[in-house]
Amino acid sequence: MNKRVSLGAALALMLLVAAVTFNITFDFVNNQVNDRMIDLREREENLEMISMLNRMVRANFNGVIDEIYLMDSIARGFIAGIGDPYAVFHDARTYEAMLRAQASPTAGIGALLRANPEGDGYILVEEVFADSPALAAGMLAGDLIIRVDDEDLTPENSVQMLESISGDTGSRVSLTIRSNNIDRTEDLLRRIVPLPTVYSRMLSEPGVGYIQILDFNQHTPDQFRRERDRMLAAGAQSLIFDLRDVSSGQLVYAARILDTLVPPGVIVSSRDRDGNDSVLFNSSSNQQLDMPMVTLINAGTTGPAELFTQVLRDRDRARSVGTSTAGKGVVQEIIPLVDGSAIEITTALLVTPSGVIFNGVGLRPDYEVAFDGEWQNLDEHHDPQLSRAVELSIALHRVSDALEQQAQEEAEQEAEQASADVEDLFAEAVAAG
Repeated sequence: MNKRVSLGAALALMLLVAAVTFNITFDFVNNQVNDRMIDLREREENLEMISMLNRMVRANFNGVIDEIYLMDSIARGFIAGIGDPYAVFHDARTYEAMLRAQASPTAGIGALLRANPEGDGYILVEEVFADSPALAAGMLAGDLIIRVDDEDLTPENSVQMLESISGDTGSRVSLTIRSNNIDRTEDLLRRIVPLPTVYSRMLSEPGVGYIQILDFNQHTPDQFRRERDRMLAAGAQSLIFDLRDVSSGQLVYAARILDTLVPPGVIVSSRDRDGNDSVLFNSSSNQQLDMPMVTLINAGTTGPAELFTQVLRDRDRARSVGTSTAGKGVVQEIIPLVDGSAIEITTALLVTPSGVIFNGVGLRPDYEVAFDGEWQNLDEHHDPQLSRAVELSIALHRVSDALEQQAQEEAEQEAEQASADVEDLFAEAVAAG
């Protein structure tokens, strides 16, 4: 049965809907305005408090105020009070030094050195970097530097002499080196030598390669490719990435490495304070590594290292072993101020391809293995986390082989069936002819 609605009733209904909509919208806008007014009043009260504090101190303080130190202290306190655990205030001198170090890094001889002010004062060579002046001079780990230029080393000057070995690019330093109780003097040319951030070795289990990442800086992607290729050339059929206690680095360099490990697609996005997501980095490479992979993580795994772990997990490229990570997943921005200082604050949260936000909560490993000891100098037989990672790598490789074998058998069966179908069709065509 058809029902007709009068024009008056329709208009009344429209007016009712409009009125309800208006009331809801009005209430929402009114609440927003009220909240902002309250926030504005609170800010005005805070500013008045600061103004009063300034007047009272200047009217009553019996002393001389260092205005620059005062303003730096106010700014430092402001940043400390916003509730951002990663926010930092850099005073003008500190910020200038940061910029200068980025623009002109200090040159050296390309070796990891350690002073000994508590002992004989001699400087110990702990590691010699590849393609370095120290390597060219024949220096080896375990050598001692007993003289720098014209000054003998003592416990009193050991630290100072260690610092003096670094200097301007192109300058020279004379070192007297004691190796196997034999002293010799070498004249070395200082230059910029990238610190090694990636190390690799084949483990005792056949086919398992181990890659340790110490940092994610501008040199890490190239170093990673070199060590990865070295492991593949040595016969690695699975890889373990050790990210334990990696607490520094930049997202862009972690993303560049991930670009070689995962299929094309989003690597990471950011979410601003209004809830809007923006893609930060995409993977575009079609040459991703296709083999079983495992990451090692712990409570010291922070920031880019956490992202590295979760993206591999999101893309089903790797499993993780160890303990829960630190939970720092933020985008930070350095904002210069008019007096030459700068603030470094959180502007967004990181979001992984599957939508995981790990800031403040960290990542739980796929396989939890607790270990609180010093793992750095342990092999896979004495490091329980690494040992579990090796077992997992072998198991994943076996599963991969089984799946590949199954796929090959299915492909052969399909080919045989297709060939039989063609023969049947040909026979039918001959019979019909």
